[in-house]
Amino acid sequence: MLKAKVNYSVNLDDIEKSNDILKNINDDDKVMFLYSSYDTNINDIIKNIKKNVDIPIIGSTVSCVMTDEYIESTNDGFLSSLVLSDPNLKVGLAIHEAGNDKRAIGRKVAIKAVEDAKSNRAPAYFYMVSTPNDEEEYLKGIQDVIGRIPVFGGGPSSINLDDNFKIFCKDKIIDDGIAVLFIYSDNEINTYLTSSYRETKNVGIITEVSDNKNIITIDKEPSLKKYAKWLGVDEANIQGKKIQDYSLLKPLGIKSPFDTLNIVRQPIYGDNHNTKKISDDTILFSHIVKENTAIIQLETTKEEIIEKSIEKLKDLKKNMFREPACFFLILSDGYKKILGNDLNILYENIKKEAKNIPFIVIFTSTQYGYHTHSANCCGRLMLSYTGFSKK
Repeated sequence: MLKAKVNYSVNLDDIEKSNDILKNINDDDKVMFLYSSYDTNINDIIKNIKKNVDIPIIGSTVSCVMTDEYIESTNDGFLSSLVLSDPNLKVGLAIHEAGNDKRAIGRKVAIKAVEDAKSNRAPAYFYMVSTPNDEEEYLKGIQDVIGRIPVFGGGPSSINLDDNFKIFCKDKIIDDGIAVLFIYSDNEINTYLTSSYRETKNVGIITEVSDNKNIITIDKEPSLKKYAKWLGVDEANIQGKKIQDYSLLKPLGIKSPFDTLNIVRQPIYGDNHNTKKISDDTILFSHIVKENTAIIQLETTKEEIIEKSIEKLKDLKKNMFREPACFFLILSDGYKKILGNDLNILYENIKKEAKNIPFIVIFTSTQYGYHTHSANCCGRLMLSYTGFSKK
C-alpha cells in the first residue's frame, strides 16, 4: 500500500529546516519530492538529509508551497516535501545539465533513469522538472526512449520567474537543465492537465513564425499589433516584458486536436525590434508555436481561477478509480501573482476539497501533463494535477 508523508518547515536555520523535513522519514521510503524557496542553502539541506536517510531526492525552487497543514509564499526560507512509500514502488532518477542538443540530453536522462531503476522496461509514469524554454525538446528525447508515457511536473521558479533557477536530483544541484523521476508502480496514477481560462471570439491563423517560438504574423498582420487589438490596448503598453502582465488574465492558447484542452501560450516578450514602424512587431513565447495553426485569445478572472482550480481537483478525484493516497497539485506562478492576497482563499478551498487526504501544492514557472486523449504537453499558466492511489 502506498503511503504519503507531507512535511514543511519555515525554520530560519537551514539545517533545522532539513531536520523538520526528516520527521517520520526512514530508509524504507522510496522517493522525496523536495521544494524550497529561492534563498535557502539547498546544498547544506540536501547534505543533511542524505546524511540521515538514504532516499532519492528530486525537486526545485518554487515560489509558493501549500500543504494540508501550511501555506508559505514568502521568501523567508521555506522548505517542503512529499515522500512516497510503498514496498512495490520502484523509481529511477537522472539529471543532466543543459547543452546544445536538448533532444539528445532527453534521451540520455531517460536511459540513465531506466538504468537507475535497475529495469529494462518503460515506467508507468514519469515526473520531469526542467528550466523553461527547452522542455518540449527534452520531452521528445525522453519519449524517443520510453514512448509516450504520461508525464507530470513543472519548471522551477525564481525571484525573476525566468532565471536563477535551482533543480535538484539525488545529491546534484544545477541551474540549467533537466531532472526526471521514472515511476514503476501498479498503483493508479491519474494526471490532469488543464487551465482556468475560457476561449474568446478572438482567433487567428499563425501565418509566419521564426525559431519555433517567435510569432511574426497572425492572419498576415504583425502579431503584436493583432494581439494589442484583441486586448483593446495601445501597442506600446505590451512591448518588452510588459506583455507578461497584460497576458496573465488574457493569454493565448492552442487547442489540442483530440480534446477540448487549450494549451496556454503566454507571451513573454513583445518585440518592436527597436524600430518606430509596427510592421515588424512580434511576440516571443517560451514554448513552440507553428505556422498554419489557429491561436486563440483566452481570458479569465481572479474568481474563475479559484473556482476552476477547485473544480479540476473535483474532476481528478472523480476520475480516480481507487482510493487516493495523496494529491500532487502544480499551479502556475502567474496564478499566484493574479490572486495576491486572495491566495489564502484558494488554499482554504483546496484544503476543504481534499478533506483528509494529504496534499502538496507547488507554484511553478511552467507546467507539464496530458488531458484525456491529448499528447504530453508543456505550457504556462496551467494546472497539472496528479493523484496517487493507495493500492
